[in-house]
Order: sequence, then C-alpha cells, then structure tokens
Amino acid sequence: MSKSIKKILYAVDLGKRAKPALSMALNITKQYNAQLILLFVVEPLSSSAMESVHFYFPQESLKEMHERTIEEIKENINKQIQDLYGERIESELPNQNFETHILDGVPAPTIIKAAEKMDVDMIVMGSHSHGAFDNLFIGSVANKVVNRSTKPVLLVPIATD
Repeated sequence: MSKSIKKILYAVDLGKRAKPALSMALNITKQYNAQLILLFVVEPLSSSAMESVHFYFPQESLKEMHERTIEEIKENINKQIQDLYGERIESELPNQNFETHILDGVPAPTIIKAAEKMDVDMIVMGSHSHGAFDNLFIGSVANKVVNRSTKPVLLVPIATD
C-alpha cells in the first residue's frame, strides 16, 4: 500500500542557486495537495568563537546578548525567506498556507528531529555537488540527513552556474 504525501519539509537554502529544490518541493506539494513546511537551521557559533566571546564580554551580559542576537538573526532570515520564496510560493500555492520554522542547532540532526516532530512524509533539500570528494567524505548536511533520517529524503541538485 502506497502512503500518501500530506506534509513536505523543505530544508531551506538561502542561496539563489537553490531554486531547483524549491521548484521540486512546490511541484510535489501541488501534485499531492500537501502542506509545505519551510525549515531553516541557524548554526551555533564554533567553540573557538564562543571562547573569544567569553573572553571579551562579561558572563552576565552574554546570555542577554545571545538571545537578542538570535532573535535578530531569525527575523532577518525570515525576511530573506519571504523575499526569496514568499511570492513564488503564494502564486503557486494560492489556497494553501505554508509554514516557516527557523530553529537553532546543528543542521543535519535538527532537520531530522524537526521532520520527526512535525511528522512530515518527506524531506526535500538541495544537494551541492563537490566532485570526487563526495564519495570520500560524509561531511555534507544532505548526506547526513539521507543516512540518518527515517523519513524519505529527496535530494535535488543545486545549480552551479
């Protein structure tokens, strides 16, 4: 028995070359009359960056600065998502609401956890091609999501020109 696709999680890449992945997510959403959920993950600072921050700022002000900065980053990212994708999504899915989620964390596990929590039927994301080294290293977010997710993952090649 074939499972119907009702919810699609599109892992957003804000690069302008990522439009093929959005096109694929929109096409599948329309074909199955599914719900589209856009997810962007804000990566945490590296440990060396955190050490530098702790060195220059008093501990008591760090938490407040961090929370304020994360909120500003999320607002900025949400604006970028709306600017890059909002009009196109609204024109191609005029009678459907789409959701946008911006989460902090390490991208691959955050995408996988969000897909499980939101009970999506499919993850759609772009995949950058880096040539021969792709087969040697599993460093890319796409590879980690494909290898660790219990949800089906559709990788769409990212345009290179």
